[in-house]
Amino acid sequence: MNVKHDAAVQARKGLATLLVYSVAIFYIFFQQVAMFESPLRWLSAGGAILYIVAIFFVGRDFRKSGQFLAANPTFGR
Repeated sequence: MNVKHDAAVQARKGLATLLVYSVAIFYIFFQQVAMFESPLRWLSAGGAILYIVAIFFVGRDFRKSGQFLAANPTFGR
């Protein structure tokens, strides 16, 4: 059980870092889409929407790993 717990801790740490950075990356990307004057602007906007969907999946995995860690506490480590 310790291996699963340690893997969940590492996954949650990586997902937390990704969630923090993804907000900044999305802000920068959205600024580029807003300033982009071209027919490809809508393609970039579609990419931004896909990025938002991907962030929701990362958030879901972050929550699931947190629920696993809450359900399987390890005391005395």
